[in-house]
Amino acid sequence: MDVERSKAVEIVFGNLVEMLKIAEAFNVSLVIETHDDWTTCEYIAEIVERANSDYLHVLWDVHHPFRTADEDPVLTWNTLGKRIKYTHWKDSYMKKDTDRGYQLCLLGEGDVPLQQVLQLLVENGYDGYFTLEWEKKWCPEIEEPEIAFQQYVGFMKSSFARI
Repeated sequence: MDVERSKAVEIVFGNLVEMLKIAEAFNVSLVIETHDDWTTCEYIAEIVERANSDYLHVLWDVHHPFRTADEDPVLTWNTLGKRIKYTHWKDSYMKKDTDRGYQLCLLGEGDVPLQQVLQLLVENGYDGYFTLEWEKKWCPEIEEPEIAFQQYVGFMKSSFARI
């Protein structure tokens, strides 16, 4: 269903107001992810700023803003950094003959600036989660989870060691 952005913002905000009441009552946080129609930092910032709640945070999918919106990680961090509490990690490279226009791959085998993102997070005191998002269900051609999870651990250890 195609909806004008202004209408979509109203729908999201209306639902968010109701969800935040529950989050506040149970002292839990909600996160909104940089993904799909809400990939760019400006779209997420609009919602987060409007909600103005200590219970609403951002899940930075470090892949999607860079890959699908050509967003510089520095811009993402500068816009959303103070609200980022969770991160999803994945990598890819451009591949024109795919439906998405890119191919997911093991971390470090693509061209998403993962080291730059990690550096931004560490230098700015990020203390949230670093989670591998492995989309085997939607991309059956990628490695098995048993391979990806082990590789993720090694990649992150090596990346942190370079900081």
